[in-house]
Amino acid sequence: MPYLRINPAAVRVSLACMIAAFGIYVSVETIQQHHALETRAFDLGVFESIIWSTVHGRFFWSPLLLESHFAQHSSPILLTLAPIYALVPRPETLLVAQAVLLALAAWPLFLIARRMLGSETQALLVAAMYLVHPAVAGAAFYDFHELAFAPLLFFLAYLFHLEERPVLFWTAIGLLLLVKEDLSLVVVGFGLSCLIAKRRKRGVALVIAGVAAYVLLVHIVIPYFAPPGQSYGWYYGDLVAPGEPPSAVVGAVLADPVKVARFAFEPRKLMYVLKLLGPLCFFPLLSASGAVLLGYGFTMSLLASRLPLFTVGFQYALHVVPYAFVAGLLALVRWWPSPFARRLGMTRWVVILGWALASAAFCVVFGIIGLRTHFQGGFRRVAFSISPEADDRYREVRDLASHIAQGDSVTASESLVPHVAQRSLLQTLRYAEPGRGAEYDVFFVLKSERAVWAARFPEIFRETQYARVAEGKYTILYRRR
Repeated sequence: MPYLRINPAAVRVSLACMIAAFGIYVSVETIQQHHALETRAFDLGVFESIIWSTVHGRFFWSPLLLESHFAQHSSPILLTLAPIYALVPRPETLLVAQAVLLALAAWPLFLIARRMLGSETQALLVAAMYLVHPAVAGAAFYDFHELAFAPLLFFLAYLFHLEERPVLFWTAIGLLLLVKEDLSLVVVGFGLSCLIAKRRKRGVALVIAGVAAYVLLVHIVIPYFAPPGQSYGWYYGDLVAPGEPPSAVVGAVLADPVKVARFAFEPRKLMYVLKLLGPLCFFPLLSASGAVLLGYGFTMSLLASRLPLFTVGFQYALHVVPYAFVAGLLALVRWWPSPFARRLGMTRWVVILGWALASAAFCVVFGIIGLRTHFQGGFRRVAFSISPEADDRYREVRDLASHIAQGDSVTASESLVPHVAQRSLLQTLRYAEPGRGAEYDVFFVLKSERAVWAARFPEIFRETQYARVAEGKYTILYRRR
């Protein structure tokens, strides 16, 4: 379609404008959600406290978990944010960084699509589809997570793979492995994809690197820091017995594959697959070398018992979406043009425009543009309008938080934790142990939660061991007598 060609300079300017628009819009909106107390201790408070501790000399210490972050996950990539956070030590810094990372991923995706499709205009449309994908924006609206690094680093790795730039390729793969321990399985999938595409040398190297990283991070590094018996097997509680590791899922599949298949393809999970692949008209499944990239992400989500792992709006969808775009492009290059496609009149332009229409429809229904009635960030439907009451409440929270010295240990309501996370000892009201309240200097709570926790913490709320030192319309500050 020659009439759809755009001047290359105009394409790049358009892409830069789209990336900037996404980054600015999501940054502003997520900061507003934070000010409306829609962020939580888990996970924004956790990540801010980890980076704050690192900046202040306690390497990757998590005050909320009272252990090293390496006891939970291996995410050294967070060190790259420490200098930025040191300059602007606020939780909003992490929210903006996440929006920028997710937005910047559109640039290498554009370069990948341009190289594979041979069209700047088609590549621009592909990049735009990524930016409006409901799962991308949904992840940005659910606090902060290290997986925000994954799309950018994977797209860079794939771009350098196509361009045959081995030093940059392995650098990007190395950085990808620093994001989170389970991305080692994504690297294994990347290697299998190369093997299917007859890139044997690189495929074998990637499989070996992924397996080695998995063994090192999951079986050596994390157990070294973690308490005995810790396991994420509870993510798969319907298939795995309590206390067993996630790898026990393999035994469940072998023991009763019919039961597991029925569990994996229940309606809620099929809807999850539809939301992730529907914007690309399910093309990612049409190429074997591309579909294998989705293997880990869909295995993790479809076999999970925990709702966030198969719900759009959580960071877990980033285990699928970036790889789905590359898989879709691989399918498009593999089958179009082909004699069969030509007979049907399905050119690449027809397919790309079909993707664009599907992406627009999913964005309107489930995304941040259009109706926004079903757009989800984490456990909640995002309300884009912030009420005057929310503004007043945020000002009050900031005012009362200013009464807390940085050296004080704090117990706070879940949504207040990110506003007081810069300290060495911190816990949420929800996870605080009864009878140990007097060990913390300050309790900072929402008034609406007093009735819920009064019986559990009588020494605080009856003011026998604590005194009320500040009170507003929405929050109360108690200090140990």
